[in-house]
Amino acid sequence: MKNKNLFLLFIVLIIITLSCFSCGKKQEKTKKENVISGLVLRYRIGADPPSLDPAHSVDTTSGAVILNIYEGLLGFRISNF
Repeated sequence: MKNKNLFLLFIVLIIITLSCFSCGKKQEKTKKENVISGLVLRYRIGADPPSLDPAHSVDTTSGAVILNIYEGLLGFRISNF
């Protein structure tokens, strides 16, 4: 009988402990973090590009980064002559 009461007390203490730790406050982002996270594009590449100068890029890593950098700066317009 004593072992049964001790076991039930142990189970109740475990449940209370788990419920106290699981009700922690969530960390909320600040306004600055929300704004910054909306403006940053994180692009994963295999290695650091040796050069970001289009005249000196001879590898595919530099080429991929340069293409993404200059994509919004260049555009072609088909016009009727």
